[in-house]
Amino acid sequence: MAIYALLGGRSTSYLNNPILEEKIFKLAKLEKPNILYFPFACLDDMTKSFNKFKELMKNANCKLDCIYSLDNKEEVLCKIKWADVLYFGGGHSEDLIKTIKDSYVNDLLIDTEKVICGISAGAIMLSKSGMGDRYAYSNAYRMYNYKMVDGLSIIPITICPHYDHDGLLCYNDIVSDYNIDGYALEDDTGIVFSEDKVIVIKGDNSKSVYFFSRNDKYKIKPLYEVVK
Repeated sequence: MAIYALLGGRSTSYLNNPILEEKIFKLAKLEKPNILYFPFACLDDMTKSFNKFKELMKNANCKLDCIYSLDNKEEVLCKIKWADVLYFGGGHSEDLIKTIKDSYVNDLLIDTEKVICGISAGAIMLSKSGMGDRYAYSNAYRMYNYKMVDGLSIIPITICPHYDHDGLLCYNDIVSDYNIDGYALEDDTGIVFSEDKVIVIKGDNSKSVYFFSRNDKYKIKPLYEVVK
């Protein structure tokens, strides 16, 4: 059974600190994982996206590879077989979702025993729908024009990454429109779906994860990391 890890984003303080990833590996009992990175949320510069990820993971006990194209199915499937973790990076969620949805990789994300990790756009991709910011803009007072983006519905939730960024409280007014549970993740936090459990992970204890339960009329509820 797959383990799905959804991360809200990464602040500048944690660009070189893979604490969330290491917590995920520990939960999955992976001592030295092979990680396959998917940079399709950054179609304008996929190499830069992977280089940032390599910088993040340079001191972690793992092996990295990257997929830049899905055209060679045999090669891609070979790399996926090699990987313990499939990692979907951040950027433009719509580009990532379209690339994966229209490919053979979509089905592989469901019928698998691997760790599937998505940060920001990657987290939206794994969800039913998520709050994206590709078309957001700002003036002197606030951010505008965030919108919900349909994901692949692998996890039946809505999600709001980067919840501590300006303007994203608009998610509070939209979450109840979807008739499913919702989660708002600040940067440096995440949620892990393993079997029938939802596990909160944090890189920064000052950051928060919030739950909007359909059964509780979407009243906002903070969730806490259980440290063992």
